[in-house]
Amino acid sequence: MIPTITQLVISYAEKLLPVCTDGGNAHQEIWWFLQHVTGKRKAELLTMHPQASSTIMANLREQLEVLVFERVTNKKPLQYIIGSVPFGDLTILVQPPILIPRPETEEWVLWTIEQYAPLANEPLTILDLCTGTGCIGLEIARALPSATVVGVDINPQAIALAEKNKALNAIHNTTFVQGDLFEPVKNQHFDLIVANPPYLDEAEWDALDPQVTGWEDKQALVAHDHGMAIYERIFAGARTCLTGQALTNR
Repeated sequence: MIPTITQLVISYAEKLLPVCTDGGNAHQEIWWFLQHVTGKRKAELLTMHPQASSTIMANLREQLEVLVFERVTNKKPLQYIIGSVPFGDLTILVQPPILIPRPETEEWVLWTIEQYAPLANEPLTILDLCTGTGCIGLEIARALPSATVVGVDINPQAIALAEKNKALNAIHNTTFVQGDLFEPVKNQHFDLIVANPPYLDEAEWDALDPQVTGWEDKQALVAHDHGMAIYERIFAGARTCLTGQALTNR
């Protein structure tokens, strides 16, 4: 007998418990998987005609087995399996090993946008260091359309992914360049610098979940001097790179 949508969610959620200690999260992940492979919203899946539902479920069980295997056995992060995450008003593509955008990052980016909202029509110049997927610079560029944003990352894979996200979200006031912090923009000046640099030390990295250490770029998370080395370089470079104009005008 082919299970209903709800029965399928319950049974596969149990298989996710080794990587989702919160049963509610396990159920939510299965719904995300179902929406991902069907292209349908949860409400659509729940309200399908029973015959249509049975046909879809018969075809989906094999796909769900593959996705659950990736999560439980390979410890692959949900975001990498689905291939994208929401970030502010954007959809951000993600792929290993580029760092997955975190909710905490989204929170401070939205706070920053709120602070600079009075300058939305000003031709600000903004530097986004350690840009990764480009999520920070792209969301700021979307919210401040008169600004010019430059995203920098040492990893060429990150720059390639950021370019894909730029195209996907049709953000035109952003440029991405590969290089080490300020090196690609030396002699340029910016009104604002944002960054999500590495901040962990080796011991903290070793204590992380395999879902992180097995998939995400260690270079994007770990730095010398107890995780502070990149911060120190950013603070030093910012002294000569910042114009101070945006703060003065506020």
